[in-house]
Amino acid sequence: MRKILCFALCFLFLSQATGGFSAQIDMNTLKRLTAKYQFCIVMNEDDPAAMKFIYADYAQHVHVYAQEKGRLVLDWETTNLASRIVSLFVADLFKDKTKELVIATEAGRILVYDAQSYDLIWENLQHPFKKINCMTASDIDGDPQDELIFIADDALYIYDSLNRAIEWQSQERFTGQEILVDNLDDDPQPEIILNSGSIIDSRFYNTEFEIEGSFGDRIRLFDMNGDGIPEIFGEYANYSLRIYDIYAEREIW
Repeated sequence: MRKILCFALCFLFLSQATGGFSAQIDMNTLKRLTAKYQFCIVMNEDDPAAMKFIYADYAQHVHVYAQEKGRLVLDWETTNLASRIVSLFVADLFKDKTKELVIATEAGRILVYDAQSYDLIWENLQHPFKKINCMTASDIDGDPQDELIFIADDALYIYDSLNRAIEWQSQERFTGQEILVDNLDDDPQPEIILNSGSIIDSRFYNTEFEIEGSFGDRIRLFDMNGDGIPEIFGEYANYSLRIYDIYAEREIW
């Protein structure tokens, strides 16, 4: 399946580059093709005129493509970011109805760009890190802005995106390549889910649940039994799948 998706994407871009693809780009189809890939984003899918396709490449660049006369054309790209990109997402960090493009690199850089003008809003120059594993954004404390939640230098960080201040840093060592945030139990606050096998309470920052090994190389959440609480679906490098019910504290499949 992955080879088929890669072939479809390559065909799409080669067709665009050679002028052989004359029909209007179906960005919804493009979104389905890229949904499995961590570093591909279709932005503004609800507004066909403003839809954009964003991806990170192995050459340490981020590219943004827009539609123009039925073709994808380069709208903007970063300079070389000097190390591998480990997180890439678009979010309304400040809850002001504008979107930001957030990039984290393995060598410890966090960059926040305006997703429309591509102006650099902020970089973590005052809080440097040697290595960042992964990052996400979520409002976990009820203030107006999202927090940046990331693993850097073997610690878990909660970072205020508006005030550019560290809200919390773990003393415990954490690893992982993916972070999700959702409510996995019956208390009001969400949990921070690391694919490496740890569940951390977002209010008290204690480890609520932990397994030996990991939940999987890739993790997703889905409420499979209709109880209103999502389960963790873990995909492993050998393409096997496991499902964990954290509320019941057990593997269910």
